[in-house]
Amino acid sequence: MSGEFPPDRPACPAPLTVPASLAYRALARRYHARFDRARAGRASVPVISVGNIVVGGSGKTPTVIALGKLIAEIAPELAAPNAIAVLSRGYRRTRTDLVVVEAQMDDRECGDEPLLIKRALPNAAVVVHADRFFSAAHATQELGARLIILDDGFQHRRLARDLDLVLVDGESPLGNGWCLPAGPLREPAESLRRASVLVGVGETAVEAEKLAREMGLMWITARPKTVIPCELSTNPSTPVFLLTSIARPSRVYNILKNMRINVVGGRAFRDHHHFCHRDIRQVIHSAIHAGAQAIVTTAKDAIRLPEWTGELPLRVLDVTMEFSPAERIREVLEPILECGVNKINRF
Repeated sequence: MSGEFPPDRPACPAPLTVPASLAYRALARRYHARFDRARAGRASVPVISVGNIVVGGSGKTPTVIALGKLIAEIAPELAAPNAIAVLSRGYRRTRTDLVVVEAQMDDRECGDEPLLIKRALPNAAVVVHADRFFSAAHATQELGARLIILDDGFQHRRLARDLDLVLVDGESPLGNGWCLPAGPLREPAESLRRASVLVGVGETAVEAEKLAREMGLMWITARPKTVIPCELSTNPSTPVFLLTSIARPSRVYNILKNMRINVVGGRAFRDHHHFCHRDIRQVIHSAIHAGAQAIVTTAKDAIRLPEWTGELPLRVLDVTMEFSPAERIREVLEPILECGVNKINRF
């Protein structure tokens, strides 16, 4: 693979990053201590936060989508248009004003993840703005939302939440245990005590469960399932070239290899990269040179691709999440959803 898909962060921090990591840790503690003392603003409807404590690649977007679908299943009243609002920052978008996402919008206006969420949850209102308290007010007052899902909300302390779901890797929940830049932590590990539920992402979540027990937290597992296009699942020997621009491309590569998909090459761009036609021409040239007969990418990457007119066909992988134990996530959600339904019945 010529090093295109680098492994995840090493266990030991580089010595030169340790002083900066210690300074970052102190600043993060001071920042969150201020919010621990102050009362956060509260929306007029229930708020469920989905977040993490490490940078990138934790599965927040498929978890938000799975959560939205599960909520609509448990409480059909919340499946009505705009009854659920998903609030997102819209990372690396070109606009800074508030945007209500439409399914056919350019991802540069709203961000790739909000657009992916809108297409997967067409009845949900997806509102993008850096200030989630502001977007919560817009969602409830202007759009009529009766329940809010806060995407990537664990560190966004201005908006109070009724349920804090925090995602961690099931087998390596804290990485090497160091804060940025020596490790992957956005804030010190003890901050997890703010969580309502620790969600271990992966086929197994032994270490995440162990961490939850140590911290006295409820835990569930979110098992990702990669949906392979039928063209590949029926012909796994077809040589393919992997194109990604996500935080942890090695995960996708390993999933394909474990499923015995014949990956003959690949190219990993930086996370959230906006592809141009020149990028695609270069990728197709490399793929043909490697003997590939198709390009494979993720649904999140496909959002950012220009109209595909390449010489090779494009195959898109999707990821779904399954919560386990199913009764535990329902038990956690039901009282909050009942409150959201009651908000509907008042109007």
